[in-house]
Amino acid sequence: MPKISVVTPYARRIKSIHYMLKGLSQQTMAKQDFEIVIACLEHSDELYHLIKTEFADLNIILVMADISWNVSKARNMALKIASGDYIVLLDADMVVPHDCLEQHHSAHLASKNNKLVLGQMRDYDERKDIEEYSYPSFAHYVENFLAKSACQLDLEADIRWTIDVYIDWALGWTAIMSLPKTAMLENNLFFDEEFIGWGVEDLDWALRVTRANVEIEFSDKIWSIHLPHPRNVAENQRTEYVNFQRLLHKFPESDVEVVVAFGDVAGNQRYLDYLRNAKLLQNNQYTHNCVAEFSSQEGQLALLIGACTDEQGNLDPSQVPAELNPRKPTKTLPLLGIALPYTDKSITQVFYTDLIAKLDNEFQNKISQETKRIST
Repeated sequence: MPKISVVTPYARRIKSIHYMLKGLSQQTMAKQDFEIVIACLEHSDELYHLIKTEFADLNIILVMADISWNVSKARNMALKIASGDYIVLLDADMVVPHDCLEQHHSAHLASKNNKLVLGQMRDYDERKDIEEYSYPSFAHYVENFLAKSACQLDLEADIRWTIDVYIDWALGWTAIMSLPKTAMLENNLFFDEEFIGWGVEDLDWALRVTRANVEIEFSDKIWSIHLPHPRNVAENQRTEYVNFQRLLHKFPESDVEVVVAFGDVAGNQRYLDYLRNAKLLQNNQYTHNCVAEFSSQEGQLALLIGACTDEQGNLDPSQVPAELNPRKPTKTLPLLGIALPYTDKSITQVFYTDLIAKLDNEFQNKISQETKRIST
């Protein structure tokens, strides 16, 4: 039984996975102690030939399926056959130093509790379009980077290590991370295959990991170099927006709201502002922020934005407009209203409490944009 299973989704990046496998072939961990499970969503003779000719000494399990690209499906295919004690999720465009797997293993052995260990992804900026690129030789990476520690690298820092972290799951990017296989199986921690396109499927997974009482650790010792590949930022942002909406539908909660409204990194940076603004709407015993949904006999929906409930879930009656009395809300969501889990033009009426005027202009504008989007 291997100590570690490296799980990698793959399609059409033969040069990058070649370098990834070269890095894994030079690990300080003995080769019999780890396996590499590659889920390839294409029939690739090129990848099969590369493994057979250059990496025959590695324990590689290659699964192929000629289907449309879905990174969650690929990861799940590999996870279901991984046999190691610990799962290392490693993307096909990562080059890792020689002690990467040892560092992952040591991080878990050093803790009595289940952990999701995040490694740094260096030389990565999702905000930059990439059309043309070329790789230096693998020897270049060995000579200049792979023998160094993370603090010695002359490469762009991983932004997650440069900010204050308040919503850790929002920074759970799957490029290089690990967790015990038992924690994955006991909590059914597979990826949601309904997330299509780029982005957010990893945040959804990391959120569910934390909800399963698995602690997230940002390791200073584990790192990788991100290899360049074609990137269309506008297209990535389009699918990310759709996927963020799906995440909020699944988890209409305050921490998800601020991440959906501002993004994964900026959501962490704005979280204290979010809490401060949320407190401006609270009064007396009504200390739980909410968006209240009301349904008419005809099935039309109305929302009250900027409301609060007490410990028993009762709305502050002074905040409910006459048009909504004497109806009781069909549901209350613990949200401020800067991101809302409703589809476009699905709400007939939107009401605001007077307290909304206390919010920072940026938060008022976010609420205005969202309610215009969802209301008829």
